Amino acid sequence: MEWLDTIFARQPILQSERLELRPITLSDLGGMFDLYGDARLARTNAWDPVPDISAARAKIEKIQQQFRDKTHLRYGLFLRENPGEFIGEVAWVRFDARFKRVETGYNLRHAFHGRDLMTEADYTLLKYGFTQLPIQSFQAVVLPDNQPSVRLLERIGFAAEGRWRKAAPFQGGWEDLLIFGCLAEDLRMSDVAKGRQ
Repeated sequence: MEWLDTIFARQPILQSERLELRPITLSDLGGMFDLYGDARLARTNAWDPVPDISAARAKIEKIQQQFRDKTHLRYGLFLRENPGEFIGEVAWVRFDARFKRVETGYNLRHAFHGRDLMTEADYTLLKYGFTQLPIQSFQAVVLPDNQPSVRLLERIGFAAEGRWRKAAPFQGGWEDLLIFGCLAEDLRMSDVAKGRQ
């Protein structure tokens, strides 16, 4: 079986102390619109906010097609105490088969910031990748002014590896990106409950 085929063979539901990670469906439309329509999050992620609910629906349909095409793997985030409410996403967005490296990304609705939920979510998905799949390393790229994201990555074991200058197109200009990497032996969870599958 090819490397990508192994990664995309299934998308199991994952659980951590407070979260459930599962595939995103059209039933998550309201939460997706809240997430991708938020101009504050758009700025820290270098995207343009979705203008309406139909654009959010198209985003979900695109996410589902990307999984079928084996180009992106996204999990919706749900509090275990309220499993019907979509609060964010954690994703694998780039795959390098030669080096068995995967780029991770994440987004959390603004109302849920400040609770270490994304730290817990990203740790849980990376732990699954390192223990259940043939992944050698994870990479993350972050805008330099997104310090909460930098701190999140450092908390779970990512190390700074470099800077891509003017690498991300955004609002008619170009933004630098900071590059972080994580190996299986680096992954840790020190200040919130450890994820479990």
